[in-house]
Amino acid sequence: MPERALPSCSSGRITKMNAQNLSTWKESEGHAGSWWPAERRELIFEGVLEFEDRRPKLTLMSPLIGQRIFNLAHAQVVHGELESGEKVTLWDLGGHVLEFLGNEHDTMKTARRFTYAILGAHLETYEEERFRYSAYTLHGLGVWSGMDTPIPRSLSREDLPQYEPAHLKSFERDESGVEYSAKVYIENPRRLEADARFPEGAVVAHTGDDARVVFECDPPAPAQIHDMLLFDLQALLTFSYQGGAPLQAEWLASEDLDQALPVMRWDSFTGRRPTGHVFRQSMILDTARVDPTVLFPAWWNAVEKLYPAPQVVTLYHHGSRGILESSVSSVIAVAEHLHGQIGPTLTRFPEGYLESKKGPLKETFPSPEDAPFREFLYQALKNNRPTLSTRLNELASAVTSERLELMTISAHQWIADVRKVRDILAHTSSHVTRRGGDGDSSLLDRVNSQTRAIVTILILKQMGIEEAALDRAAMALSTELKRFTIEGTNT
Repeated sequence: MPERALPSCSSGRITKMNAQNLSTWKESEGHAGSWWPAERRELIFEGVLEFEDRRPKLTLMSPLIGQRIFNLAHAQVVHGELESGEKVTLWDLGGHVLEFLGNEHDTMKTARRFTYAILGAHLETYEEERFRYSAYTLHGLGVWSGMDTPIPRSLSREDLPQYEPAHLKSFERDESGVEYSAKVYIENPRRLEADARFPEGAVVAHTGDDARVVFECDPPAPAQIHDMLLFDLQALLTFSYQGGAPLQAEWLASEDLDQALPVMRWDSFTGRRPTGHVFRQSMILDTARVDPTVLFPAWWNAVEKLYPAPQVVTLYHHGSRGILESSVSSVIAVAEHLHGQIGPTLTRFPEGYLESKKGPLKETFPSPEDAPFREFLYQALKNNRPTLSTRLNELASAVTSERLELMTISAHQWIADVRKVRDILAHTSSHVTRRGGDGDSSLLDRVNSQTRAIVTILILKQMGIEEAALDRAAMALSTELKRFTIEGTNT
């Protein structure tokens, strides 16, 4: 699929963002300062803010005698001022308790954990504060959003090509009925630079290491709305990589991007940590295949309309995978659910056919003693779903035989495997034989991976991704699936 020339962004806003050198928290350092409950400025305590796996932890020193320190035990908002003079806001959304750590001479040492640490301002509560902008850096983002059309070497920042902003219209409504829309910008993607030595381009100054996605909300939104945007963005990258996309840096801004506030908080990612660089060839989706103006709205629509299919695929890579049986059950259920949305055979019999059989059934079993049996048969008539084999065959056809071959999946074997696995999970209390060999666990592993790949292609089709990009996605998925062919289990 030929790469397209990328238009310059008409908005000056993103150029301004590119020009910024946004500050960040120094995660590995302790930050000493003074701290107090947001509503009790007179109750000041000395302490050090540290981060453990991005989780803010405030260690405080207070006199041995007196109860003043316990004013910090339950405050949802704590303000601070670092020795550097910088302001800090700490938000606690989890009801963390004050922990006693011990005594040192005439001083008591306590600690409390927080959900958010925001550098640069004293803010209101998590629910009350409003932000127009949020910005995020995540693992692999620079490559995922990379521009592959070479630009002249040392092109000025003002002349750099930019992606047009994407628009998310009415993507969320809060409890008060306010609808939120957003513009989505990509800044600092990896770019190729061309000169006489490298006429086809090389990565030199624009490595993508500082790539960010910026959301501009209208109207300005509480942090919870920006949290949802991050969650869905992280899911998009996870879906694209078929692997983890940990959060690396985060900012919030009320009105002025020049005043963006660095944020440190726990990242919900608990899956397998990426071991290194994410290569474009292993991604099933990126901005080289689908323009961001199409990709972002399509993903946000899929997250809503195809629920829970995208979530089952992404959470498998984003969090703990749990037991294999549970994963297999979930993805088979999602495949069946997708058939209910896209399958050509939505019912086994024509509409009204089964209802018309009630009369003949009553004539055949007319006695009062047959009433319970008649009711049983009437309930059975309500089941007009196509058979599992029909659903699986039609899902395989929707993927196409060519793409199944690219993914090294035999449609016939996959359908037989799914039916067998479904029986195992349904009738043996999710028990499988021990690991190894050609036992049930190997079968479950194969069905899990192959069904996830098929569901992934079906989600892409529902997103409106064009055929050539679907073929490339199938090729990327085959990297994981080829191990079943190598092991001789996919016949």
